[in-house]
Amino acid sequence: MLVALRAVRHREPAQSSRAALLRRRVTEHGREGIRERGYFGCSLRELALEARTTPSAILRLFGSKHGLLRTIYDESLETALGWLDDVRVESPAEQMTAGVLRVLKRAKAEPRVGDFLVCHARDTDFLIGRRGDLLRAPDERDPEGDVFAWFHERAHACVESGAVEGLAPLALAEAVVGIMERFLLRSFLHRESGRARQAQGYGCSAAEAVLRLLFEPAAGPPPHRRSSFAHADRLVGWDDGTRDRLVASAWVELATHGYGSSTTAAIARGARTSESELFRLFSAGKPDLLREVQERCYAFVLADLEALDGADPRSELVDGSALLWWLAEDQPSLMTFVLAGAGNTAPLLIAPRDEDAPGAHATLPVAAERYARWFRDRARAACPPSATPGLGNAAGEAVLGIAERMLLTWHRAEPGRGTRRAPSPQDAIAPIERIVQGLQPAPARRPQRHRRAVPVPVA
Repeated sequence: MLVALRAVRHREPAQSSRAALLRRRVTEHGREGIRERGYFGCSLRELALEARTTPSAILRLFGSKHGLLRTIYDESLETALGWLDDVRVESPAEQMTAGVLRVLKRAKAEPRVGDFLVCHARDTDFLIGRRGDLLRAPDERDPEGDVFAWFHERAHACVESGAVEGLAPLALAEAVVGIMERFLLRSFLHRESGRARQAQGYGCSAAEAVLRLLFEPAAGPPPHRRSSFAHADRLVGWDDGTRDRLVASAWVELATHGYGSSTTAAIARGARTSESELFRLFSAGKPDLLREVQERCYAFVLADLEALDGADPRSELVDGSALLWWLAEDQPSLMTFVLAGAGNTAPLLIAPRDEDAPGAHATLPVAAERYARWFRDRARAACPPSATPGLGNAAGEAVLGIAERMLLTWHRAEPGRGTRRAPSPQDAIAPIERIVQGLQPAPARRPQRHRRAVPVPVA
């Protein structure tokens, strides 16, 4: 009996060690497989063969392929948190700036981690389609929350010390994280598209210049803000043909059930046609349909943005950000694809890599790029001629990153979701106004002339 107990005790550490090694091996192969072939291009059977194990063993370790993806996300975020903890500067504002720059540099140097920092926040709800799959228990550690808490703690110190006035700590932290995520995405897209150098305005120096605008007192006058919005024509380019019916059906199906839980059969049924006709028009099936829906959603948003007829580009930047909030409340399914569908999901997780056309999988829809260019063009127009080269591009991307980050947090802060407090539209617009004001230098004050006093004759 004693011999048997001793054998069991010696076996348990060995088994736990083997399980840890297997978990590490599966995670590493899963990370590489998703980066190489996309989330939906990797099957559990393929991952099991590469990791020299069985699909059932993977399910025992992670519960599902979604659980494996969450593990990869969590490890990437914990690595990023380690990068942030290595920051050694004095003031909270300098710590936040140094933290963003450190993450951008290390993510570029370690793309196996950086690629998942690009997409972790926006994709889980839309990708999985069943909202409960990736929710955490109240006592479960949340690495994404830990990364945000690092920035929020320093934002609170900035506001409390008076270093940053006119912004709530939550708004400041969300703005900094939004800028970081947007620059991570741009870095990923430039690297994957095969460009030898990043375009001017997307590097670390540009990010530092934009963060300086956020932390320093605004110089220029506040921009004028619009009080109401209206839709542009939504019916341009639509008809009752089979292709448009399929796109409309995919729009409803994907927005309702998510990409992972939608089927081509249900989409074809909703369009009153057959699956064979669907694949004749969209040869890749769901990826092609998703891209078409994204194109149209971004085209709709772009039409509303271009309808803003502000004379001042600074006002147009602020109004464009407020318009995104209005659309999110007025047409939530439209903004679902803007927030969760295009910028991050398509490049890494859904679209497979094409070895014959490097980077083709990592391009945004054409309308999505035009939508981002709208913000960059206004920011460049708002910059004075003496501005640092690339500041306009960087400011446009920063404004868009802040607006989308705030909307994402608002979208995810539903009852029972376990997320932090939802930001308000004012929380989102305040840091954007601060950046926009900083683009325009304060008007030079005319020197006052001291006139010599003239004696008044006494009667």
